[in-house]
Amino acid sequence: MDQLRLPLLLISESLASGRVEPLSQFRMQKGVYMLQQEGPPTWSAFTFRESDWGPYSGALDRTLWILLEQGLMEKVHTSLTSCYRNSEAGEDFVAPFVAQLDEQHRELVRGIRIVATSAILRV
Repeated sequence: MDQLRLPLLLISESLASGRVEPLSQFRMQKGVYMLQQEGPPTWSAFTFRESDWGPYSGALDRTLWILLEQGLMEKVHTSLTSCYRNSEAGEDFVAPFVAQLDEQHRELVRGIRIVATSAILRV
């Protein structure tokens, strides 16, 4: 999977079971890292290194900026930080890939999303 689709997959509304919360940059880093660790080898789009806050990919940061610039993702400002969510165009862009996922991989993405938004990762 290419670098543009993996972050969009993580926050895709079409895979959500309920309301979709935007993810902070910290949570995007952790969520994409977990997708790569637990997903098929074709999902390894980024190289991560250890940082004080856990796995970090500079390429993922650049990709988030590109997704914002291309209008595929939106930045939402909260009281604590800025978060990311897919735009309508981002949902359309990732939809063909989502449609090809089997139920096992759909559940994997949903599960990682739950972990990425859980209290244990609060920052």
